[in-house]
Amino acid sequence: MAVDSSHFISEAAECLANASVSEIKLRASVSRAYYGLYHAGLIYADSIHVPPVSDMSGPSHKKLSAFFENNFHKDQGIRRNHRRLGYVMKQLHEQRVTADYRLNAEVAREVAEAHLNRCMSMLDLIATLKSAEAA
Repeated sequence: MAVDSSHFISEAAECLANASVSEIKLRASVSRAYYGLYHAGLIYADSIHVPPVSDMSGPSHKKLSAFFENNFHKDQGIRRNHRRLGYVMKQLHEQRVTADYRLNAEVAREVAEAHLNRCMSMLDLIATLKSAEAA
């Protein structure tokens, strides 16, 4: 079965729904939500840049957020949204790192819920940007 970004988001929502007493489920939700956004963002970036961003050297998560933050698209509105996407992806990546690696840091339900909502908002932005690129 092929997996796409929506599967990560569904898993994040399921983890969050089942996290009534489990911080590990909250952490898993943060991680899965971020990866849903990351993969959608990478596919989008690869579709608008030659060579594909995924083929460029460097740390993959920083490279992707930097690509969007520094992308000089000819359309000012798209450029502004790319920068917003890159900035938010960087913040969400930091939260994912906390959830996956900083075991002494608490990941509260409110943080996990906000994280999932921001990831979904950025996925909506990517869909809007794809539509604008196609027009």
